[in-house]
Amino acid sequence: MARYRKIDVRMWGDAKFRSLSKPQPNAQTLWVFLLTNKHTTNIPGLYEVSEDEISNRLGWVVKGFREAFRELSQKGMAKADWSAPLVWIPNAIRYNKPENPNVVKSWRGTWDELPECSLKIEAYHALKGYLKRLGKGYLKPFADGCRKGMPNQEQEQEQEQEQEQEQEIGVAESKNHKEEILAVFNHYKKHHPKAHPRPKSSGKEWKLIKERLSEGYSVEDLCKAIDGNHASPWYQGENDRNTKFDRLDLIVRNSSKVTEFIELAENPPKPKQQSLDPVPCYMKEAVPPERDY
Repeated sequence: MARYRKIDVRMWGDAKFRSLSKPQPNAQTLWVFLLTNKHTTNIPGLYEVSEDEISNRLGWVVKGFREAFRELSQKGMAKADWSAPLVWIPNAIRYNKPENPNVVKSWRGTWDELPECSLKIEAYHALKGYLKRLGKGYLKPFADGCRKGMPNQEQEQEQEQEQEQEQEIGVAESKNHKEEILAVFNHYKKHHPKAHPRPKSSGKEWKLIKERLSEGYSVEDLCKAIDGNHASPWYQGENDRNTKFDRLDLIVRNSSKVTEFIELAENPPKPKQQSLDPVPCYMKEAVPPERDY
């Protein structure tokens, strides 16, 4: 069962939706609006919108809106520089992870249009830190395209640090990925000791695991995906073809499959209910047919 649902951001302008009864100012409704409004951009959690625009859309007075936003701000869920204006939702990137480096590359135009302020610089460093964990392929297009708007001195420091880190990242990734990949192989072996493939760096499984790790999946995520596959009767052979689909390269072949198996691990399918009748049908006393005398 998927953990995410699609919402059309035009909902907030729909005539029927606007005609519904409106809630009083509260943090929960505001949180939903901040995540789904039309001002959101392709950069997760970072967009330009003013207090008045939000208040008018929700039908709230500004004072009530500010009290609701203060709740979110105190919990670190949202930040804003209303003088810019700019809104920043720090954890949005965790739930809207870029699928590939080209997605990060597409942020450039949006980034240039966002107003410059200290909150934008804070968001820059937070996004950079997250993308760094995904690997150099994600970090470089972000650093190249989204540096504009930072103070010149800070830009120079960033460039110097990145030049030093580029060399370190390659070495660190090769070491860390090797240990992480072996950990995934070992976990798979627990379920399939005889079918366990050889952990060769030139093998298909090794390459696929490395790709998933570079996309941001952790060792724990991939191990959970293996558990989810093992917990599914369908993938273990109870399907129309009576064929097992439990090879490691199938489990980690792409991000959608990994996500699917993680969800199976978190929400395992319910076992089929057995018949409550303890007496097999062949042991039951046959009812004699009626005779017409």
